[in-house]
Amino acid sequence: MCGIAGFFGHQVCEDILINFLEKLEYRGYDSSGIAVKNKNNINLVKGTYKINELKEVVKTKTTNSCGIAHTRWATHGKANKDNSHPHYSANKVWFAVHNGIIENYASLKNKLINCNIKFSSETDSEVIPQLLEYNNVKNIYEFIDTINMLKGAYAICAFNNFDNSLYLAKYKNPLYIAEFNNEFFIASDPICFNEITKNYYTLNDNEFCIVSDNKLCFYNNKHKKINKKQNLLNSKYLKCSKENYSTFMEKEINEIPKVLKNILTEYKKNNYFEHITSDFLDVKRVVIIGCGTAYHSGLIGAKYLESVLNIPISVELASEFLCGNPIINNTTSYIFVSQSGETADTINALNLVKNKCKNTIAITNVTYSTIAQNVDIVLPVFAGPEIAVASTKAYNAQLLVFYLFSEYLKNFKLETKFFNKINGEIKKINIATLYHFDKLTKIISNFDSLFILGKFKDYFTALEASLKIREITYSNCSALPCGELKHGTLALVSNKTTCIIISTNKLLHSKTISAINEIKARLGKIVLVTNSVESFKDCSLIDYLIKLPNVDENLIDLVSVIPFQLFALQLSLTKKINPDKPRNLAKSVTVE
Repeated sequence: MCGIAGFFGHQVCEDILINFLEKLEYRGYDSSGIAVKNKNNINLVKGTYKINELKEVVKTKTTNSCGIAHTRWATHGKANKDNSHPHYSANKVWFAVHNGIIENYASLKNKLINCNIKFSSETDSEVIPQLLEYNNVKNIYEFIDTINMLKGAYAICAFNNFDNSLYLAKYKNPLYIAEFNNEFFIASDPICFNEITKNYYTLNDNEFCIVSDNKLCFYNNKHKKINKKQNLLNSKYLKCSKENYSTFMEKEINEIPKVLKNILTEYKKNNYFEHITSDFLDVKRVVIIGCGTAYHSGLIGAKYLESVLNIPISVELASEFLCGNPIINNTTSYIFVSQSGETADTINALNLVKNKCKNTIAITNVTYSTIAQNVDIVLPVFAGPEIAVASTKAYNAQLLVFYLFSEYLKNFKLETKFFNKINGEIKKINIATLYHFDKLTKIISNFDSLFILGKFKDYFTALEASLKIREITYSNCSALPCGELKHGTLALVSNKTTCIIISTNKLLHSKTISAINEIKARLGKIVLVTNSVESFKDCSLIDYLIKLPNVDENLIDLVSVIPFQLFALQLSLTKKINPDKPRNLAKSVTVE
């Protein structure tokens, strides 16, 4: 997901904008740029810069002015100077930054090219300033009419060379505004406002704003002026320092026990389940929807809920849920899982559901997000900012919230005794004891194939573990159920194959041993991850053992993934890959 920054005020514009871009770096990017209005001139710098590089090449220091800035992940056109933002119109009348995708840009671009307007980039975004100039837009009403011509998704921040204003538009991509001391701050994440003010405005879909001297004016897409209330920023969960860690990912993994305790504290203090009443038991079906890591947490969450509800629970990838004609009705409850609350596919699934059903729940880390604002009930995960692209602590947090939810449904309350018990189990989690990188590397080195296997919920953990290894080490790693080995994958097993097997369910250990025997018969190497060493004491076929703490069987899923998070982190660093910003990936995927 790209990052947008904007500023209108008296301070040094470039310093404010670059500071915001630094706070938005967590989203990932391959280019950046800044445009500042300096009296009658526009100072524009952009290219394939990291933010620290952009800071060095921006030489101007402009006060009493306005400006826009951007970090871009390439979608339309490769990463280069021409395709980076801000974009400008042919005669440099309008300048704009944009998040999202303009679906009808090709037809609009062809129309403009036929009018002899020259484009300087391959992007869909450039059509925005070009269209604003072509339509001779002079005010907010004409700006609204022009933006209404766009189809797709957008957050837009723009200015022109003839008036002293910022123009904003939002549809399906987040955009926020803060006001302090007669200055105005714009960002695609209110985390940018944390050190400035606790109050901010949220632009909703089909809303517009003009920022000018000492005032904000909000409009809908019919030109009608609207009044907006400010939101309160919870700065308690917005600290973004690496502290003493070398990477954000390392810090976030080590924060897992603290995050789990935060959840217990918050849910003990405030009953976030209070609007989930006994009527919930009348639903005939539950559908959990998410993408990537959120989807994996949903797979385990479904098993927690099934054990209580005894009704069908399906888990859907949001992008697949949108295919065909899903059955949607008021006898089904829909749970949307998203760390950021801005995942485009999940938002689209929610939009499809909410018009036909009032039983919608969000499990999210960001309570001001689009998903949180559009569901009936929000279950926060209180993980704090997760800056590394690869989700770690938020996944563990989602699992705990799912578990608390399932326990709440038993009697529609959670006792202090229950919270104390869970807190005691969390105290058993010692991140340092789950670090096995050095020894694992010797076992896994020079592998042709790496498989992670498990049965039942352990298979879902294997899916998440495999994803972590793929996304930040660029290593090909597959996950599959133990029982599926003999249905095709054994053809790949040889003396150059390593299989990591997760086994945390005592009732299934014998099945796991069968899989171990199948692999060793083909000379594959075995790494076993278990909380039940005694069940495997007679098994001499294991090359390496990772022992998990003996926590409650319902909470073991929160722990069994941690060695893989740590292993992926360390392998990434060994390969000289930045685990916080893996190539081609964004923290929050806001395009389909």
